[in-house]
Amino acid sequence: MQLNFMEDFEMATAVKVKTNERSEKTASGGIVCQVGALRDALARVKLAAKRNASIPQHECVKLKAVGGKLTLQCNADVAISTTVGVIKFEPIDCLVSAERLLGILKTLHAASDVLLRLDGTGLIVTCTRSTWILQTVEDTASPEALSEKKFPLFGKFIGEHFVRVLNHVCFACEMGSTRYALGGVFFERTKSNIIIVATDGRRMCTEILDNDGGEVEMSCLVPFHVILMLMRVSGSGSVAMRVGSHGARFDISHDDGEETTVASAMLAGAFP
Repeated sequence: MQLNFMEDFEMATAVKVKTNERSEKTASGGIVCQVGALRDALARVKLAAKRNASIPQHECVKLKAVGGKLTLQCNADVAISTTVGVIKFEPIDCLVSAERLLGILKTLHAASDVLLRLDGTGLIVTCTRSTWILQTVEDTASPEALSEKKFPLFGKFIGEHFVRVLNHVCFACEMGSTRYALGGVFFERTKSNIIIVATDGRRMCTEILDNDGGEVEMSCLVPFHVILMLMRVSGSGSVAMRVGSHGARFDISHDDGEETTVASAMLAGAFP
């Protein structure tokens, strides 16, 4: 069935619910979380969403409340998922426009509480005296996401150190060239070290890190745009890199207790 995703989403206002009071009326359905926490989480996963995508689902964020937390996920060429703590929990599962939901959250005070609940084919977003209705998109069946696959551990990093290392090497990547394999950062694990390299054929930058007991001795080539995403979301906490035959996955544990996963296929080709 073809989805008419580009139609304007219906929006409405109401004056009935004050979610920052956390009243019994607010708790009658859906989930409640802090605006600032939800906005930060959505800003992370929105890095994987596309604009004017040929597949409408690639412009959306999947909201799934399970196990006492809300999980947000965008799954296009790169899959990013993250968690956010909730004040009041009920199961919820839907797919909505990442751009429109973030636009709503940006108009709200970060310390306020926001109520999310499903009503028919719409996600109702309520905060203080305002209500928005976002049309949900059909979540078509898809193969198992890279973020859900089991990969062996490649290495562990301190988040801030990992960002500094990536920032140091990625400037040497080749941009806009036909030499496909040079448009990424090369990771190699040996018995004693983890080696990270980028080159455009004229210059090369390398970082060598101590072996921290990872399970595999192998190499992979991570696309440059994935490296840029990792630099945006890995600034706090720790990063566990996992590599398998299907791709690479980065599990990020933030200092606030939330978790983010970035997963991507690897570049093919011989690296110098």
